[in-house]
Amino acid sequence: MLKEHLESHGQTFRQHFKNNWYFTRLALKAAFFTFGHGVTPLISGRRASELHNELWDEGRKLSIEDITHRLNAGLYSNRAEAMQDYYDHAKLYNEAPLLGPFVEFIDQHYGKSK
Repeated sequence: MLKEHLESHGQTFRQHFKNNWYFTRLALKAAFFTFGHGVTPLISGRRASELHNELWDEGRKLSIEDITHRLNAGLYSNRAEAMQDYYDHAKLYNEAPLLGPFVEFIDQHYGKSK
């Protein structure tokens, strides 16, 4: 199961661990600033928001990298499966408009034009 999971990301265990460790550190730092700002306004609430946004941006970037890897590695059996994965990621981030242009990349991969 671990091997399949790593293959679906196109990463080694070390790369996967490194990515997740980075996300953990970023999340903890964002939580620290959020909590700290709640305790005292001397700790920047704006910095907390910036860190939360950075976390989302990095997550979105890795989601697109994952989908791109799966497309290029032939891990989707058809366009519908690729689109479902795309919609699942877009729904996760509730950012279909930001991820919308990626539909064109999927369509190009499958030779579908509008």
